Order: sequence, then C-alpha cells, then structure tokens
Amino acid sequence: HGTGSFIEAVTSSFMMPKEDLIPIIILSVDGRRIYGLEGFIRSTGSTVDWLKEVGLFRDYDEMEHLAEIGGNNSILIPSLGGLRVPRAQQLKGIITGLSLSTSRAGIVSGIAWGISLHLAFILELIRSQLRELKAPLLSAGGYSRSNAFLQRLADLTGMEVARPIDTEASSLGVAKLLAYSDGKLGFEELKSTPEIDKRFKPRMGEEERRKLIQEYSELLKVILGCEENIFLSGSF
Repeated sequence: HGTGSFIEAVTSSFMMPKEDLIPIIILSVDGRRIYGLEGFIRSTGSTVDWLKEVGLFRDYDEMEHLAEIGGNNSILIPSLGGLRVPRAQQLKGIITGLSLSTSRAGIVSGIAWGISLHLAFILELIRSQLRELKAPLLSAGGYSRSNAFLQRLADLTGMEVARPIDTEASSLGVAKLLAYSDGKLGFEELKSTPEIDKRFKPRMGEEERRKLIQEYSELLKVILGCEENIFLSGSF
C-alpha cells in the first residue's frame, strides 16, 4: 500500500480473468514462472498524502489517532486518480455520509474505510475466479503501518492480515532476486514468507461483512453509471 494498493493472488497456471482483473507473471526465473491475478487501486498513499497536504493531520501519529476515533459514518472512495477495477478512468474522489457532525477524524477514518472496502471488493472478484485464497493476506508499503487500516482490511476481507517487519516489499523483492542471481538464495527461498511483525484477525461477523461488501458494490454500480457526469468527473 504505497502510492497505490495492489492485490495479487497466485494461480496454478496462466488464466485470462474477468471483471477488469489483470493476468500477471508474479515470478519468472530460469524458465520457471508463477502466474497470478491482480487488481489495484491507483490512489492509496497519494490520497493519504493529499489529506495531509490539505491540513487534516500533521503527521502519521495524528493520522492514526484520528482514524481510530473517527467512527464509520463516512467513506472516501479512493478514486482520486480514477479507478482500474472496476474501470472508471474519469471518476474523481467521492466522500459519502457527510453531515454537519462530520469531523476531520471522520474523514481520515473514511479513507481507511474506503480503501479497505474497495480492496475487499477487488478480493471478492478474485475469489469468484479462484477456488480458494490462502491466508494470511500479506500487507506491506507505507500505509500498512496503520493498525486502524489493517484491522478494517481484516474485517472486510474476512481474512487474517499480516504486516511484515520490513514493509518495503518492493525493495526486499529486488534484493532477493539479486541474491538469487548471485547464487545466494535458492528458488524455494524466493517464495518464502517474510518475518511477520503483527497479525490482524477479523472481528466482524461474516453476515455483516457480506452485507457491507454488497452495499458497496451497489454504490459502485450507481456511481459508474454516472461516470461521465460533469460533477463526478470534475470537469464542469
């Protein structure tokens, strides 16, 4: 969860997915390939940075505090750079549930809810095309430092979420590939799970979780049906 958020699931072989998901090669070394499916949000860390730039919080600690106390009355749909899954290139960001009682804590909490909801929505699309997904859901990148976000992610996906000690997953992956090319790591070690810092178990009931994902899916359908509306595309 850096500039964007990417969900990748390993598949047994190459497959052409539906629902705007993307087929990927997760690993290719010495003629051996591991395939997968991917869905992503373009604007995760960039949205969090924007909230900081407009003055909703000063630093990470304040952001985390606000996310923890902000409740669940509002969500900020993470579409400030458009959406890829489902495809909605022109869509701009949307905040729902605003009222006269909405505070900055509510909006900061709303982005944690919005990103978690959308990632859970993407994961349901992946689930619909694969028989099962293996837990835990490993979560790295800058925004994964937020316990409030990762707990919401665990609740809404219904999966245990695990944060590695080293959250710089991209850099770690490059380092492993270099070590493999130098003969310092074997192929199986490339696939090894990183050491875990903290685990987040779902606290939400399955019925409630499914209801929230269904309601969010219906909201997306309404929004996508009006994607070219000048007010939703920010072009009036």
